[in-house]
Amino acid sequence: MVKQFYEDLVAAKEAERLVEMYFRLLADQTYDFRNVSEDPDYYYKGDLLALDSTGREIGIEIKDDSRIAETGNILCEESVYYIDSGYEGKGNMSCDYDIYCIVSKTEKKIYILDFKKLRKIYKVFGIAKEIPHSDQITYCFLVPLWVAKKQGCFVAEIDYNSGSPEAKTYNAFEEEAKVIEKRLKDQEKWRKMKECGLLNMLS
Repeated sequence: MVKQFYEDLVAAKEAERLVEMYFRLLADQTYDFRNVSEDPDYYYKGDLLALDSTGREIGIEIKDDSRIAETGNILCEESVYYIDSGYEGKGNMSCDYDIYCIVSKTEKKIYILDFKKLRKIYKVFGIAKEIPHSDQITYCFLVPLWVAKKQGCFVAEIDYNSGSPEAKTYNAFEEEAKVIEKRLKDQEKWRKMKECGLLNMLS
């Protein structure tokens, strides 16, 4: 269990660094980014903050999801029940994120969603489910990706597959960024992402 915890932690940190790198590339220095994943004051706001020129904060939550490629579902947590302590805590749907990024390493994709729109529709279109683990039970709704897209929750979908090994370090991500940026600039979606500014959609 401890081994799995640390493996999940490493995967989460890699996902954070990957998303931060892409946002820095796409935002063209319009925003200043700050990682606040270790700051308890921002627990409900997200892992990454984007600050615009006025100082306005945009909260970006980043989730490493190892199963989304298999299930095609976005897991929307209502609450989490911890079996040993009997404590039931709030799930991520109680948070105040602006942008929700889901990293699928299997597909090598980053799904970028408008969290506030997702929060409005997840109970209406999602399937209620209890997911048991060894030490906790997650009460959630599963929203299919295609439903989230149809309901206007999607901001962008980034394919970061460049044939490199799946297990990467931060330095490897930085080196790969140069190759990725060149390829993205040649694609139509780069132009579209730049036009919408990704984060500008929340202005």
